[in-house]
Amino acid sequence: MYEYDAGRATRSDRLRQAVDYKTIRNEIIRVAGLRHYNLVESLVNELVAAIAADERIARVQVEVIKPQALKKTAAVSVIASWCRPRKPR
Repeated sequence: MYEYDAGRATRSDRLRQAVDYKTIRNEIIRVAGLRHYNLVESLVNELVAAIAADERIARVQVEVIKPQALKKTAAVSVIASWCRPRKPR
């Protein structure tokens, strides 16, 4: 999940002014493929940082689910959130 001011994009209805879902997806795939992560927490934090690198992003929350990580559970997950500090006026 991410938030950004989509006002300009919605007024123009032009993809180039929006945060493109495909770009986000490609960044997730790139970061996940960079190396082996021993901790899901490490992967989640790297994903948050990669998405937040886009200056238009105001807030991001990433959840990574690891199926069958523990016996007797379907899955475990880790969630990390980040908010861009507001600029002083």
